[in-house]
Amino acid sequence: MYTVPAICILYIICIPTFKNHDELYHWYRGYEVSIGRLATGVEGDILGTEMPENISKPTTKDWTKITYKNVIEYMNLGLETEKQTILYSETSAVYSFIQYLPQGIGIFIARLFTDKVLLLAYGGRIVNMLVSLIFIYFAIKKIPFGKKIILLMSYLPIAIEGFTSLSPDAMTISVAFLYISYILSLTFDTRNNIIGKKQIIILTILSIIVALCKIVYIPLVILLFIIPKEKFKNEKKVNTIIFIILIAFAINFIWLGISSIYLSKFREGDSLVQVKSLLIHPIRYIQNCLYTLNLNGSSYITTMFGERLGWGELISVHSIVPYTLFIMAIYITISDKSIKEKFDVYQNLIIIFVIVSIIALIFTSLYVQWTTCESDSIAGIQGRYFIPILPLIMIEIGNKVKIITQYKEEKGIKLIGITGIILQILVISQIIICHL
Repeated sequence: MYTVPAICILYIICIPTFKNHDELYHWYRGYEVSIGRLATGVEGDILGTEMPENISKPTTKDWTKITYKNVIEYMNLGLETEKQTILYSETSAVYSFIQYLPQGIGIFIARLFTDKVLLLAYGGRIVNMLVSLIFIYFAIKKIPFGKKIILLMSYLPIAIEGFTSLSPDAMTISVAFLYISYILSLTFDTRNNIIGKKQIIILTILSIIVALCKIVYIPLVILLFIIPKEKFKNEKKVNTIIFIILIAFAINFIWLGISSIYLSKFREGDSLVQVKSLLIHPIRYIQNCLYTLNLNGSSYITTMFGERLGWGELISVHSIVPYTLFIMAIYITISDKSIKEKFDVYQNLIIIFVIVSIIALIFTSLYVQWTTCESDSIAGIQGRYFIPILPLIMIEIGNKVKIITQYKEEKGIKLIGITGIILQILVISQIIICHL
């Protein structure tokens, strides 16, 4: 675990600003939050927030060609706050400000010491990384079994890219890991026999954050039902869980209402057409999903385990990296004796329902927002979208699949650490080569 922060720092240094997935728009959104604008400005038909003009200058060139030379060139560029312009974070505007609090705080702190644009961006990256690593640390600490799975997931190149950029993926992934770990801890940890007010408050806060990260991950709150009723005072399990779920859903829908203005401007009427098509022709939609899986399923796995990095998938990583990480994940999962037969039939059904629901929502959201009308396949799906539920998938596999092995726990952790470092050296070298 202690090697992950060092690798993250190398990613921050080696990947130029605004070269990570959609980082330009996350930069605008993060800066908005840093100046106290929790929602993007709306004035008539004009969407955007008034911000210093210079924060867009390092990104005005073709972002596909940004190199270390460009970073050095703009390193001394100041904010010049007297020169203001309206900047719009486009698709990032629909994301909740919760996902940008670490970036906003980092930018705000950096602004106390400097007015250099790129240094502010690095300030946002650093705090985003720190918050993510803290969540990951507690996820590993709290989970009662499958610790090696969470550890390995934190070594995935695409996950580390999220942790070390201005992306809200950092919050989404790390909070999802912590949420899954905390629920499993309450379910199986014999030291916590009763769920009191403290645990309910933590569950409520985490449920709200998960719900606000992305609506496609909101089914994670249904995991609350795997907690045994004996853990609740007076066995009022259903009432407590429904209360938490209702709060999470209500706050999510409130934000959806606020952000609907930004969503309505995206792809204009196409989204409505897609929704109508889905409702009228559900069989055709299912066929589209299956065709998409058949067409791109293997790429979802390889990109999830680190085949491509950067905005526009510009950094092609050696195939040995994703395949090695994938094989390690499967082996560690099915050889971990602590996971075997942990869930009863009811708990298994809940977990499978949550996994399938989230995957279905990912496909549906991309079908509505990104896919052109009459297309046979669903566009815009990326492997990184499945990372928040990857530990849950692996634990469910490990719960059912058995393999006999003689390796010790300590050796497994060392294997992850050593292999992870070797693979990251390959990844970082590829990142440097792409930006010289």
